[in-house]
Amino acid sequence: MELLNPFRLTVDGLYLSSNEEAFIPSPIIRLASELKDFARDPLSVDPHVPVLSVYRGVYLKKDKDLFSTVRYDVTLVLPGSLGSEKNKTLSHYHNDFRKGLSYPEVYEVLYGTGHFLLQKPPERGGPQAILVEARAGEGVLIPPNYGHMAINPGTETLIYSNLICATVEPLLDEFRKRRGGVYYELADGSFEKNPLYDWNVELVKKRGDTSLRNLYDRYVKGPSQFSYLCDPDQLHQAP
Repeated sequence: MELLNPFRLTVDGLYLSSNEEAFIPSPIIRLASELKDFARDPLSVDPHVPVLSVYRGVYLKKDKDLFSTVRYDVTLVLPGSLGSEKNKTLSHYHNDFRKGLSYPEVYEVLYGTGHFLLQKPPERGGPQAILVEARAGEGVLIPPNYGHMAINPGTETLIYSNLICATVEPLLDEFRKRRGGVYYELADGSFEKNPLYDWNVELVKKRGDTSLRNLYDRYVKGPSQFSYLCDPDQLHQAP
């Protein structure tokens, strides 16, 4: 399979390549064994099954200097089940830019359909739980202070990109303690509240944002429009 966005990429299973002058880093291949601690039913997970790959820091070589503070990543999530759930990524929060305000992130689906679960804890102004369904050409802004994960609800590989400040670190411990997010998407497509959360919160469903398409080209043409990624006060103070 070939993708034309962000530039010409060839997809072979969980592997990316390009015949353009591009830098494609070695992938991080995640097996189900790495996701067991975040699963609804850890004992039902086959630990040897590959679930996803992550390419951190993808760019055309002519654009290298533009990606010194912001990173462009590509993630591929295979269809299938993680025990009783749909395949998903590691759920995490981001480290703080300053006390009480974490870094944001922005996603764009390049192929397939993604469900992005966003959750805001009570101590950060929640609780909130939002599920955004985004298809190719649609994106999702992860605001400051929201934990998040991506889920592949379909029968095709989900491929999505993200722009993120290079200083961001994923914080996994809160999700690991509660075996994943506040809601699970089960293999039959239904949603179930995670009983390890005492949050009184309903799952709000939204559609992806078409204004967040072509992230790579937009960033290369105007990096300043994404300055909020490394300075989330710009989002925090927005009306």
